[in-house]
Amino acid sequence: MAFSLNKLVAAAGLTLAVVLGSGSAFAQTCNDPRIGKLPDGCQKERISATGSLRFLGDNAARKSAEAAWKREVLNKYGERFTVWDNSACPQTECTPGSISGSKRCSYSGYPCAKALVEGGADLSVAEITEIQKLLVRLGYPVSTDGKFGPNSSEALKRWQRANKLDEDGLPSKENLEALRKAAEKKKV
Repeated sequence: MAFSLNKLVAAAGLTLAVVLGSGSAFAQTCNDPRIGKLPDGCQKERISATGSLRFLGDNAARKSAEAAWKREVLNKYGERFTVWDNSACPQTECTPGSISGSKRCSYSGYPCAKALVEGGADLSVAEITEIQKLLVRLGYPVSTDGKFGPNSSEALKRWQRANKLDEDGLPSKENLEALRKAAEKKKV
């Protein structure tokens, strides 16, 4: 249907911008089990957005589309998912606009959480901050900024080692719960 619609629109002298959605061949290839699944921390819904018509060339049209995609993702999933470079299966398509010299771009991709650590974590910034605060309370000083970088990971590994736990150094629900229990015991 889309192909014949494109022919009809082209015959009328208009331009149709097609945004690839979850049913596209590209999305199917991206989710093909032979290629691999979406990375951990990615949403299961492809978000597509089209920017406004721009006359200042390809770069302005791309920026407009990226901004539109980020707004959609922010409204649906929150700030952690708005980094376009972290999206899985990103697709960008730009087409000439209906006005001579104009361009319109569309961005489509699966939003993925901002990479906080290698291997990813499915925790909120508040939960990451709680892990950091618990580490500080238990005697492992780290920055409590909600960004789980190498210093936080190393502090968590030291705490895990001292408590004879597997040393993964990753912010996870399991590690958060273990830290909560250790902090409760320390209160007594």
